[in-house]
Amino acid sequence: MTKKKKGWITALIIIGVIVIAIAVGGIALVGELKKNLDYLVNLEFEQIDLNQIQDGVYEGEYSLFPVSAKVAVNVSGHKIIKVTIIDHGNGKGEAAEVIVEKVVEEQKLEVDSISGATYSSRVILLAIEDALKKAQRN
Repeated sequence: MTKKKKGWITALIIIGVIVIAIAVGGIALVGELKKNLDYLVNLEFEQIDLNQIQDGVYEGEYSLFPVSAKVAVNVSGHKIIKVTIIDHGNGKGEAAEVIVEKVVEEQKLEVDSISGATYSSRVILLAIEDALKKAQRN
């Protein structure tokens, strides 16, 4: 066998190994995403008693691959008057950001997720929950 043929065979083997590694990594990633989404969809939020929360602005955050959110929750008169999204690493879930309006309107975390952005919706809600839990501890 010539050196040139050996070189081609080696290159093809290396390319094959790389393709297999990428495929295995992709399968693992999809599995992790599905597991995380199932967790988020089935998660129940903790009941937060707004009567126990003093006026103020409280920050919260939550991250679950591949989405993250950091929020500021403004509480006044034992009501959520505003939720500001400080940071939202979202992929295609930007549409979920309107969920903060639902939280303010309904004064609770148990609101419907934004269709097509369930993952981001739930992560934003968990960041709000984190802020409110911190506020309860103060």
